[in-house]
Amino acid sequence: MQIEHITTHLLDPSQKLFLPGTAETDLSASSAYAFVSTKLLKLFSADQRHAGAFLPASRLAQKLTLYRDHQMDFSELSILIAQNLYEAKVSCGILEATALIIAQLVHEGRRYLCALDQGYRKAMSCYIKSDNENEFLEQQVLSPTLLKHDFAFTVELSDLSLHIIEEKRTIADEPVYALATHFLEAQAEASYRESSKEIERLTRTLSEKYEMDPIESLPKVKRLIKEAVSEQEDLQVDEIAETLFHEVPFAADEFVSQMAQKGIRGTVSTQSVKMPKSAAMQKLKTDTNIEITFPVEYMEEPDKFEVIHLDDGTIRIEIRNVSHVQSR
Repeated sequence: MQIEHITTHLLDPSQKLFLPGTAETDLSASSAYAFVSTKLLKLFSADQRHAGAFLPASRLAQKLTLYRDHQMDFSELSILIAQNLYEAKVSCGILEATALIIAQLVHEGRRYLCALDQGYRKAMSCYIKSDNENEFLEQQVLSPTLLKHDFAFTVELSDLSLHIIEEKRTIADEPVYALATHFLEAQAEASYRESSKEIERLTRTLSEKYEMDPIESLPKVKRLIKEAVSEQEDLQVDEIAETLFHEVPFAADEFVSQMAQKGIRGTVSTQSVKMPKSAAMQKLKTDTNIEITFPVEYMEEPDKFEVIHLDDGTIRIEIRNVSHVQSR
């Protein structure tokens, strides 16, 4: 990744404070460049990344077109974006203090305009107050990872294709992508993270509703998701429904219908998604407070692991062909 232009703006609506960066940010310190470039790179692989599309009347899309066509310079565009974002946050009641990075960069041969509005987290430091006295001081620091309420977007300048990072917020009692709607003036699809969570939630809910065994269905759906991510293939909602509920057609139809109600239709992209190790594991907890964690694919490998339902209503769990056990 090559950063071509970059500015930083400070936004604190709670204090009615907007400090635009009128000059480009100096990243000559190696630690500063490493921090910023690593965090910007996360915008292209985060599992909370949404595909989006500007509405025809989007004012930001119009300004980006002028910029792409060299009718506006980077500094002018950057300040305009920061000002409009600050005003949108005020109107939506989003008052957290943030540091907004706006950058033009080249990633994998394509040129992007990126924005990352990053919140602070609290941290403690210790310093020498006098010769014989030390003192702890609470500070607000930027996180090297993306925080829950961080907001970001990337726009490929050649065609204005848009991706957004934003968690839904409740506005007027309705969960919405507040800044995508009121600032970007864009539509946003559900992210991989939201979609995969909804797939697992619905699998559990419908398995219980139609008296199926969640112990079998949940690992199965996790395995399907893991395989799709590993192959970087889209998740097909109807195929997942058919695989999980082929013996209960009503459940399959309800699965597809409820996913559509959540705005998840047809496919879920896994492009650039890096599946965390925890998502590829299944945890079982018994009524005797025993917990077992194992790779999801083991549910399909009875030579390694099997859950057996006995006639007396109890369950036997067998772990097979083990030659060595470690205590961890």
